[in-house]
Amino acid sequence: MEKENLLPHGPFKQIDQSLWVLNGTLPHHMPLPRSMTVFRLRSGGLWIHSAIALDEARQRQLESFGHPEYLVVPSTMHRLDAPIYKKTYPSVKVVCPEAAIEKVKEKVAVDDSCENAFQGSEVVVHVIPGAKPIELAYELPLASGGKALVFNDLLVNVEETKGILGGFLKLIGRVGRFRSPPSNKIILLDDRKKFQAWLKEQSQRPEIKIVTVAHGEPVTQRAPQRLAEAALQV
Repeated sequence: MEKENLLPHGPFKQIDQSLWVLNGTLPHHMPLPRSMTVFRLRSGGLWIHSAIALDEARQRQLESFGHPEYLVVPSTMHRLDAPIYKKTYPSVKVVCPEAAIEKVKEKVAVDDSCENAFQGSEVVVHVIPGAKPIELAYELPLASGGKALVFNDLLVNVEETKGILGGFLKLIGRVGRFRSPPSNKIILLDDRKKFQAWLKEQSQRPEIKIVTVAHGEPVTQRAPQRLAEAALQV
């Protein structure tokens, strides 16, 4: 991928037989990590959520998992590297939430909405009660059994970081624990109690084994309990 688009990023981490995550950085030295989730579909193609531009070695690694089939631009605020993926993989289908299409189209052509593209597929799209529809959650079947839930900004799982910007991120609740940041009450939520109730419902599902987010580490242990704890922080 084009060098001018690259920001520092780490290696892929495999968290299930067909599920990987990769952490990267944001521009302007913002001390908030961003995370990409990659899932191999039954077709053998890749479902890529919140894409991060890759160096050559990691691009080859991505391609060893399968060919990019879907590029999920998860919200109006996560468009940074979508254009370079479409340029690198012209056949990839770019999808995003229906409510985000007009904004996402400012950066990259959109082929379909997530709600329509994945209807009846192995990828279950959750239109989340209490959340603005510019962001969705996705449920993926795990090869090892159970399910994974993929979130964008509605939940974060970032350790505390140092410095002035790190202190600011802690102040606004963007770092320090697995939670829904307080800023979501303004940016992403229409009804806090409905979202809280939905999280509690998900926490009652023992089949949920993994939760990934677009900022921070995946939850791979005690996922239902962690969702219940996050619900208390909404």
